[in-house]
Amino acid sequence: EAERDSVYQEYFERVGEIVNATVRNIDGRTQNVVLSLGKAEAVLPRSEQIPGEHYRVGQRLRVYLLSVERTPKGPQITVSRAHRDLLRRLLELEVPEIYNGVVEVKSIAREPGFRSKVAVAALQPGVDPVGSCVGMRGVRIQNIVNELGGEKIDVVAWSSDERTFIANALSPAKVVAVYLNPLEKAAKVIVPDHALSLAIGKEGQNARLAAKLTGWRIDIKSESEAAAEADQLKAEMEEAMRRVRELEEARRAAAELLAQAQASLEEESDLDQEGPLEEEAPAVVEEPEILAEGPSSLVGKAEEAASAVEEAESASALEAEPAPAFDLDTIPTPVTSQVEDQEKVEDVFEEEFVEEEDEFEEEEDEDRPSRGRKAKRRGRYLEYDDRAGRLVARKQRKRGRRQDWDPWEED
Repeated sequence: EAERDSVYQEYFERVGEIVNATVRNIDGRTQNVVLSLGKAEAVLPRSEQIPGEHYRVGQRLRVYLLSVERTPKGPQITVSRAHRDLLRRLLELEVPEIYNGVVEVKSIAREPGFRSKVAVAALQPGVDPVGSCVGMRGVRIQNIVNELGGEKIDVVAWSSDERTFIANALSPAKVVAVYLNPLEKAAKVIVPDHALSLAIGKEGQNARLAAKLTGWRIDIKSESEAAAEADQLKAEMEEAMRRVRELEEARRAAAELLAQAQASLEEESDLDQEGPLEEEAPAVVEEPEILAEGPSSLVGKAEEAASAVEEAESASALEAEPAPAFDLDTIPTPVTSQVEDQEKVEDVFEEEFVEEEDEFEEEEDEDRPSRGRKAKRRGRYLEYDDRAGRLVARKQRKRGRRQDWDPWEED
């Protein structure tokens, strides 16, 4: 137990460093690699392996000590080959200027097994940070490339100016201009037409790594595309300015029309106020003429008017007087003729009523057989209706089970 504690304490203090290991076993099911560190064993999970890298038993590797955990069976150590700090530790081992603090690694963007970008800055004047990392003829950086299985590494100079730093991060492509949008943390980069594919990289790898390295969202465009967009923006701006001018002219014209309408309304109001005064003036002048006639003339005119009204009333009374008429009651009429005339009228109205009933029942139900004129007239009689001003046929309803005899109703 004491030995386990000592091993745990030893490797726990070395977390974040590079250790040398030897491949001891490879799990065929999980593809995890078991490494021997000397006093303990470590596990290299598949997620922490470099894509495309193959391991064999007895192979020596440099790994990054990721974590150490205490377990009943002893310390469980996890190592990594895909962590970006592995590249930082390899640079410290291969480049003395970084280890001594003359050159500082500012940021690292890595896609394990494919490509990485490293931003370095010199802390002392007169020191070339990029040249120090690359070495004579690229010997220093080449050792790191070999250790990582042929992974490409780009070393760029860090700058406090964001435009310069973004332009350096897109190397090896040359940048024409960089436009920043601090609010959205976005940058628009203009490159020559022939360098557009180089700036973007294979499947956007170069632009993606530059964005990770700088922390800005980068939009890369060629010069021709930028010129076309500039022309389009210029045309849109001119159109917007033209619309603004039209709106100003329309507003000015509306203001002028409003002023003219207000002036015309004021003139009309002044004319309305002056009009009644001019009309009342003649009335004031005419009053003395009427009064000048004197009371005697007024009395004579009133008497003439009264006589004219009496004559008109007498004429209308004569016209409205009716002509003498004969008194029908004084003419003797035989009783038998009166009875016969009454029976004829009743027969005529009864026949008309029966014909109307026949037509109505035939239209309502053609399949129902006719029951004859006598059946239709059963329980009906003719009566003169004062409101309608004509003879109507009436019938009497039979009494229901729960009610008295119904009143006489109109059929």
